[in-house]
Amino acid sequence: MQSPPAGGTAYDFKRWARSVDGVADALVLPMRRGAGTVDVVITASTGTPSAEVIANCKEFILGECSVIADVWVYAPVVRTVDSSALVELADGYKLADVQAAAQVAYNTLLGALKPREMLKRSQIEAMLNNLAGVTDRSVTAPAGNVKASDDAGLIGWIRPGAIALGLME
Repeated sequence: MQSPPAGGTAYDFKRWARSVDGVADALVLPMRRGAGTVDVVITASTGTPSAEVIANCKEFILGECSVIADVWVYAPVVRTVDSSALVELADGYKLADVQAAAQVAYNTLLGALKPREMLKRSQIEAMLNNLAGVTDRSVTAPAGNVKASDDAGLIGWIRPGAIALGLME
């Protein structure tokens, strides 16, 4: 066993949080607010967890924890990111079909990001390059990489908005 239960390690907090119904993943931040504190940022498979899931998670963790800690359990702050790009299409491809595929791929790309993870513009470029029918692309937004939060005090989580495609001239 690589990470055996130890009564209060970061791995324990993550395991405890993930064992609660409705919790998909957890980011554990020991000592984020100082000595003796543990912040647990949780997500749900559908996105942001409900207040009930957050309360259940905190209650479960406090029941399992053998160390005395000031535990906060909360959801990350969602940052929805829209994107736009111009594309050149191969013969036989229609913009509407590529647009639909691009939205699915964009949802998958951003949907895989975890709280605190940055969206790199190059990830959007690579996603567009991999779409059937796209022979060239120019991402027009975002202008650069996107941080999960511009506020260091917040735990941000990038979620997909819309991606709009236009044709290159």
